[in-house]
Amino acid sequence: MIEFDPRGKTGSFLVHAGDQSPCAVTVTRRGILNVASPPRATASRFLESIDVFRAIAREKLSKTDTVAPLEVTAEDVRRWRRLHGFAISNDKAGDILASSR
Repeated sequence: MIEFDPRGKTGSFLVHAGDQSPCAVTVTRRGILNVASPPRATASRFLESIDVFRAIAREKLSKTDTVAPLEVTAEDVRRWRRLHGFAISNDKAGDILASSR
């Protein structure tokens, strides 16, 4: 399940981490805006960057024992980019993520 809410300009999806149950994740409008340049909170930007949002959600899940709904915010995106040492350009998010593994 991957959805984009055009009214609130938020995205949502389910993520699995290890043997845990699926976790609902919401990406805020500002999280979508901060993932790439130029900033755009659109369905296409959300889908282009879904691998990055999944990676962020998995990192957040790994730091908790509960499977509660998660929110990926602009701060989460900025922190993830700093930790992984690169900037994400508009439609290269998936390529960059794959090369960083």
